[in-house]
Amino acid sequence: MNDELFLATVITSGIVAGVPLLYASLGEILAEQSGVLNVGLEGMMLVGALAGRAARSIEADPLLAQAAASFEIWTGIRAPIDVMRVAL
Repeated sequence: MNDELFLATVITSGIVAGVPLLYASLGEILAEQSGVLNVGLEGMMLVGALAGRAARSIEADPLLAQAAASFEIWTGIRAPIDVMRVAL
């Protein structure tokens, strides 16, 4: 019983951990097809995770936190949280 539970946990954890890498690699494949070479995929994923976590610690709504983090990464300016809260 314990062996089956361990195997199921390992497989599930592997799938969960692999999905972001799968999305990044699919995005890079599409980008390479258009002629753009981007070797900083892991760095972009780490910065996105860090920004999402930082915004989540400030704001309670996860959708608003992710929107604010994306806005700040793309524009480089502080996100207008009040305006975004009304829009959502």
